[in-house]
Amino acid sequence: MTSGNSCSALSMDQAAVDITEQRPVQPITSGRIIEQETDSPEAREKIERLLSVMLKTEQVDVPLVHHFAQGVYARQALIRKGTVIVGHIKKWSHINIIMAGDISIFTEEGEKRIVAPSVMVAAAGTKRVGYAHEDTIWISIVGTDDTTIEEVEDHFLAKSYEDYLAYRGALLTKEEGPWLLG
Repeated sequence: MTSGNSCSALSMDQAAVDITEQRPVQPITSGRIIEQETDSPEAREKIERLLSVMLKTEQVDVPLVHHFAQGVYARQALIRKGTVIVGHIKKWSHINIIMAGDISIFTEEGEKRIVAPSVMVAAAGTKRVGYAHEDTIWISIVGTDDTTIEEVEDHFLAKSYEDYLAYRGALLTKEEGPWLLG
């Protein structure tokens, strides 16, 4: 196990861009959430605009713990109360477990408020913004034979939406590829 930070995060009082309208978000108190792959250029633009502002400010440390087992990699993040976080675009579907806490997320699908314990099957191509209402422990799990963090990130993370779409297009030209899209 190693720890480190590989996402963009800042405290809420540093956030300069409101990416969503002010409206109540219903909690999902526990259970199973299944995301669908969607295509919303407007939502992508909001997320990218927020990220560009966040990258110009002082970043907040989000402690990560990395776990490897045969055929499995898990990344555990501790997202402190009041933190706004923007994650990476994932190339294929995977599982997220919200072990503790309360967090609102915004993706191309819209907004969700998730209260632990919850399990989410995350769609390929998803990039999410989160706001932690309470300290939150978020674990992402992916099946892989990679054995280093760098290999996992290289294979699993897309550098941009364009990178993801090129990856998806290449998969769709292969007979075995579409199952990865989840």
